[in-house]
Amino acid sequence: MTAYYYEGGSVQGEADDPWAIVAEAVEEAADAGRLHAVRVGPMRGLAVRELIDAEDVVAMSDDGRLNADDLLEVVSERCGERVEGGIARMSDPSAAKRSLRKIVQRHRCAEDAAADVIEWAELFFELDPSSYCDGRDPLPIEFVRGGWVYGDPDAEPSEDPLAVIVYATEPSPETGDVGWCWWVDGHMGSATTLSDAMTRCADEMARKDRP
Repeated sequence: MTAYYYEGGSVQGEADDPWAIVAEAVEEAADAGRLHAVRVGPMRGLAVRELIDAEDVVAMSDDGRLNADDLLEVVSERCGERVEGGIARMSDPSAAKRSLRKIVQRHRCAEDAAADVIEWAELFFELDPSSYCDGRDPLPIEFVRGGWVYGDPDAEPSEDPLAVIVYATEPSPETGDVGWCWWVDGHMGSATTLSDAMTRCADEMARKDRP
């Protein structure tokens, strides 16, 4: 599942087809004047063990803070750092605190207890939301390394793109076009949709490869 959001905001839309979401995100953001802030990416599940580890357990024990409330505070703060407005809640606080005390009592030190404490946290802490969008800038869209990518996460691509698609909010200096604009080996043009722009690029790349 792929989704999009604006920085500092919640998910605005999601779909199984990543290119449908890229197109929707870019067009909606352009209309809203927020193209600089839109992000697109896969939805990922958020787990408690991603937010706290053995080193945290040992450090909190050394500080005298290895208790249910302080553990919840740490996990909740980190959930909020990962997802805007995200928090953690403790289910059945009385049972959770009794269970944690038993874990601490049966271990000689925090190092030995860490794995059980993290398992305890996964059992009693609920994350809201439990998933998030791992997004990045959807533009430019490039044909590189044998396929289309958006907002290429590879800062130093191994090869130059064979085709590039952008979204112009003002008339392009080269063609005067607004909207989806494409480039292939010095040839450029515009299209009404992202899908059409990809097709035009594919046609130009095929023409370029013909003898």
